[in-house]
Amino acid sequence: MVERYFGKHYASNLIKDEDVPWVKALKAIDKRRDKGPLLKLLRNKTPMSETARWHLADLINRYKIDKQANRGGKTTPSYDYPPAQLKLVRAKRYYDNFREQKMSKDPAIEEAAQRCEVEPETLRSFIDDKYTSGRRVKKRKPPQPRP
Repeated sequence: MVERYFGKHYASNLIKDEDVPWVKALKAIDKRRDKGPLLKLLRNKTPMSETARWHLADLINRYKIDKQANRGGKTTPSYDYPPAQLKLVRAKRYYDNFREQKMSKDPAIEEAAQRCEVEPETLRSFIDDKYTSGRRVKKRKPPQPRP
């Protein structure tokens, strides 16, 4: 009975009100492997105190996060691009540069595709935002601030 009292009430008195949502989200991961509450807090830009940041670092440190933990196809992290996508991004920059130099669309696509070793039709789809993989990667990127 005493253990239950200290476990439930004593610990909650030590947690500041501003940290409660963060601690609940971290507990959801520890108890139920539910990352939803933590993702919601992070994506909603909920202010994070130094204490909450420390608890998050502790959680990450406790979990085995390595390449072997993920069996099967590896998802590219949101802060990185797949190699094929990098080629297309680079080719689009060439294309944009050629267009600024008043080159017409088709020759600009051909030249950019040749320089970056991609198929012209693939580059055309990427430029027109019809390249399926490109849209899938874009969905995983953080939202860009509007000017």
